[in-house]
Amino acid sequence: MLGISIYLGSEPIAKQIPYIRNMREMGFESIFTSLHIPEEDQSIYREQLQALGKVATILRRIKGNQKFRIVWV
Repeated sequence: MLGISIYLGSEPIAKQIPYIRNMREMGFESIFTSLHIPEEDQSIYREQLQALGKVATILRRIKGNQKFRIVWV
């Protein structure tokens, strides 16, 4: 399974949507992200995850840590 990484504390998801959709068209099936990157602005994670949820479905936490597997529907 091919996947891409999205960093929630960097640029807004709205700006990343063209990239996300392009990667989906190229066969990537998952998006990986983390809620535990100390150098990122964690105060925007909720908003970023909600925006990402409009593009993909958040399936589950992986192994109980702060990483999520997100897939397109």
